[in-house]
Amino acid sequence: MVAMGGGTWPTALQPYHQAYESVCSTLAVPEEDISLEDDENLARAEDFRARFRKELVRVDESAVRMILGDKTSMTAPQWNGFFVCIATSRHAYRWGIIPVVRVIQEQVVVDFPSSLDLAWNFLRERYGIGTYGGCVASNYCAISGKVPIYHWRTTLTKALPMYSSMTRAVSFWKSGNMAACLEEIVKANDSLSQILACYYEIMNDSQIPRSYWMRYSQGFQSWGCTHLVKGASVTFVGLSGNQLVVFQAVDAFLGMEPYLSLQDLERYIPSAQREFLVSLKENSFYEDSHRLGSDAAFITGQLKQMARLNKKFREAHRSRVRPYLSEPAPERKMMTAGKGILEQGDRATLKDVLAFSDDFLVRRIKLNADILVGK
Repeated sequence: MVAMGGGTWPTALQPYHQAYESVCSTLAVPEEDISLEDDENLARAEDFRARFRKELVRVDESAVRMILGDKTSMTAPQWNGFFVCIATSRHAYRWGIIPVVRVIQEQVVVDFPSSLDLAWNFLRERYGIGTYGGCVASNYCAISGKVPIYHWRTTLTKALPMYSSMTRAVSFWKSGNMAACLEEIVKANDSLSQILACYYEIMNDSQIPRSYWMRYSQGFQSWGCTHLVKGASVTFVGLSGNQLVVFQAVDAFLGMEPYLSLQDLERYIPSAQREFLVSLKENSFYEDSHRLGSDAAFITGQLKQMARLNKKFREAHRSRVRPYLSEPAPERKMMTAGKGILEQGDRATLKDVLAFSDDFLVRRIKLNADILVGK
């Protein structure tokens, strides 16, 4: 019996877990051994991939196909755990070495083991995503000894009460129960405050050293591979913080337009989460409460408080992201979440790396500020 995400999986799926466990400890290179030599890095990555392929030989693809073709074969937590396992395994195989290195970044086409492709194609269909790499919903990893150890966690569990309060607030607003609606928005703001407190406490250099984050966490979550989709070559970017549902949910609840394109939503956000976000946006009552004036003043005030919290977070994130992205990583090409590899031809500057993130945050801060002044 093997302990896995969501409990013990069906026997035919367990070799995936065992394969990753057997090789993951050799994925990371200690900082003192990081090489700038392409030949050495390529050899290390290819050796890791060869050992991973050898371990995956134990996968019975026919048995896997039968299990994954039956949507009732596992509980939801088991499916989620398997989702994370395969996503993490594919990222480990894609890179073959962490920190991510230039010579592997230049491999935009990677021949994955058929067992990983088989499992991922079933999971893409089940979760309603288009990406061939991971996304925020799939790539939950703990970094243990600078090695990504996959494990399933409900997406920002602290956000679940906020989502519940948002849906109840909408229901109470529609029924005209203003007092109950106000109470739920207050609860949602309390939940949001707790979520942001976690970020402020964790995302700093005393908790996560900058070099550690860039080299042993952020890089692993990238993708940068090209895949053939409906006859066209498409490059996927992997995980990005802007895929987090919590901030998209706050924006939608306040009636703001989504910041991800429809294409990116369909690629990286599971279909159930997309439907939730659409529902929040369609049922947003911020503008209605604002028009009611004094009759809904307390509700409008709490909605503005939510916008204020979101604006404060984005301002803090804007200042914190610069030193992290500025951390030297000479072994790799410059890249950033949501944008992929930035170097094309001449070496990208730090300004190029920061521009995408900064421009995005400035635009969303402006929209939050508009709500605060009643626009």
